[in-house]
Amino acid sequence: METLEGTTVETSQVLFSGVITIVAYAVIMSGVYKLFQIATMLGEIKDVLQDIKRHTSDTVAPTPVSATDALLRAVHGNAYSPASAVHPSIAESQR
Repeated sequence: METLEGTTVETSQVLFSGVITIVAYAVIMSGVYKLFQIATMLGEIKDVLQDIKRHTSDTVAPTPVSATDALLRAVHGNAYSPASAVHPSIAESQR
C-alpha cells in the first residue's frame, strides 16, 4: 500500500513534468516563429537592396576633384574662353 505522502509526491511530479513539457514546447514554437519572422525580414531587406541597386546603377557618382585639379581647371578656364574652345566663329560673334 502506498502512503498519502507517496501519492502526493507522484502527483506533483506528474504535474511538474507536464508544466515543464508545455513550457518547453512553447519555447520551441516561439523560436521557430521568430526564425520565420527573421527570414521574412531578410527577404524584404534583400528586395529593398535589389530595388536600390536597380535604380542607382544608371547614375554614376561624381568623382571627387582634388585641389590641384580644381586650380588647374581654373587657370585653364581663364586662359581660354569656353566659346573659342568650341568653335572660333562663336568667339567672333560674341565680340
